[in-house]
Amino acid sequence: MGRTSARAKELLRATKRMNAEAAISALPPMQEAVALPVHQRVVVSADGESTSATVFCRRRGRATDVATCAGCEHVAVVPQAEDSEVRCMEDRGVPHKRDASELAMRTPVAEVMQRNVACLRPGASLSSSANPHLADDAVVVVDQLLRPVDGQTLPETAPLSLAIGLLAQKGCTRAIVVGADGAVVGVVSPAEIVGWLAQQLGYER
Repeated sequence: MGRTSARAKELLRATKRMNAEAAISALPPMQEAVALPVHQRVVVSADGESTSATVFCRRRGRATDVATCAGCEHVAVVPQAEDSEVRCMEDRGVPHKRDASELAMRTPVAEVMQRNVACLRPGASLSSSANPHLADDAVVVVDQLLRPVDGQTLPETAPLSLAIGLLAQKGCTRAIVVGADGAVVGVVSPAEIVGWLAQQLGYER
């Protein structure tokens, strides 16, 4: 009788543990709001200019227009002005110390590239109305499909570590970031990489 009772209690405890583990696994993961920068692309052609605002969506693994973000269930805050950020809810990982090299391999280049880029189509010239504050390395000559005519390119999903290696080995002042269709979505230069590294070290940009 005593053995049966002890065995029954052991089984009961095991069942409770299994139920507790099942309950914990069923809980929604802890989430945090991650700031994703909004990128502005100005397309300049002989007929005029057009502007688009995109965010690199980690869930989709590609650039997504801000209007699409506004209708996403994972977005906590939608930007109201240029040069702002989308706040996207993501699963919070287990806190642990990571060095810069690991972070560079885990961070898509699209999250670090310049916020603004101007694409010049054939026959067009950059006017002051496009963006008077654009740096020279943020202007890209493109064809009719917005693909860069020349220069080093990287896919927007490439890790930042690849961009660092490319700029260092080739001695380039910039790398042109393109989407899955080959169209320009941004530009990354050593200045953005240094700024990103400074943030990892605790400095504000």
